[in-house]
Amino acid sequence: MEQRIAVIDDHRLFVAGLELVLARLGDEVVVESFTGPDQFLSAVSQGTSFSLAILDFYIPGFEVTETLAQIRAVSAGLPILVLSSSVSVADRDIAIAAGASDFVQKHTAPDKLLSVIRQTLSGPGQGGNGQLSEFSVPQIKGLTPRQVEVLALVSKGFSNKEIGRLLEISPETVKSHLKDIFTRFGLRNRVEAIEFTRQMGLG
Repeated sequence: MEQRIAVIDDHRLFVAGLELVLARLGDEVVVESFTGPDQFLSAVSQGTSFSLAILDFYIPGFEVTETLAQIRAVSAGLPILVLSSSVSVADRDIAIAAGASDFVQKHTAPDKLLSVIRQTLSGPGQGGNGQLSEFSVPQIKGLTPRQVEVLALVSKGFSNKEIGRLLEISPETVKSHLKDIFTRFGLRNRVEAIEFTRQMGLG
């Protein structure tokens, strides 16, 4: 039986590579790509049904929790696999809380990604079910995993208050973590911290 996968991602080069990986699922799987959630929602409203949606966590102009809610509203039982280059546990938690079936980092090995997709397509209760496949927070020498999470969220432009809410810690604790990070790596401000995150592969 034919199964249709929707890929919702604005990075065309990444999508082209992902389509090559998904082609390994066999001829019975059809992949349809959309550069934004609005295009996907339009296709669904016109009667196109899907077995799985693969959604990029960050698409300019769209907020992931709102997008997940919109998809759930039109396709209540549709499994949604969120793909992201993010290494933040907070981002993972946001996606799962908003209704994502699973959260997979974009650097996950193709075979692992295909395994998650095959399990999801095999039927209800067989997919990722929020098991957070291949999720890992990279190690940065001298920083704790929590400090890495804080730094990753700084790179996304979150304030101390917002970071505290996402990580369920106080803004003062966030400030303390940032002070330690800045001191350890000789950073003077958030702009330099963002550049540092890019160099470390977090941004």
